[in-house]
Amino acid sequence: VLHHSGDMYKAFDNIISLIGDDGKLFLAIYNKYISSRTWWYIKYLYNKTPNFLKFFWVTLHYLYVTLMYLIQGKWILSEIKKYTGRWMSFHTDVLDWLWGYPYEYMTIQEALDYFGTYWLSARKIQEAHWPACWQILFEKTSN
Repeated sequence: VLHHSGDMYKAFDNIISLIGDDGKLFLAIYNKYISSRTWWYIKYLYNKTPNFLKFFWVTLHYLYVTLMYLIQGKWILSEIKKYTGRWMSFHTDVLDWLWGYPYEYMTIQEALDYFGTYWLSARKIQEAHWPACWQILFEKTSN
């Protein structure tokens, strides 16, 4: 959740000092994607909206999610029934996509460059090719 801290790079600096000489760091950060800035505004506006109006944001977001599933040839009710994403309910996850602000993102290459200056090298990378979190397992080499 370091990408929700409001100062992602300061959060990175704070955890890097906790990594031992042979330590590892598993990181999942939102992928910098063509729609990342749009999502920043959506999350910002949702969080600025008075509570009694947030129902409209949630309704619009459910329509968006339904459309995205339809484009993939899936029915939302089937997806909700079999949903196991991130150990929370589908509804909670949909809300999380809206309320997750502050919201920051970066490319994998930006992460490799940044953490490489702290003697951390990537051991395993799982890319995200859309606005989701990519994952990297870093390992401390030597300093």
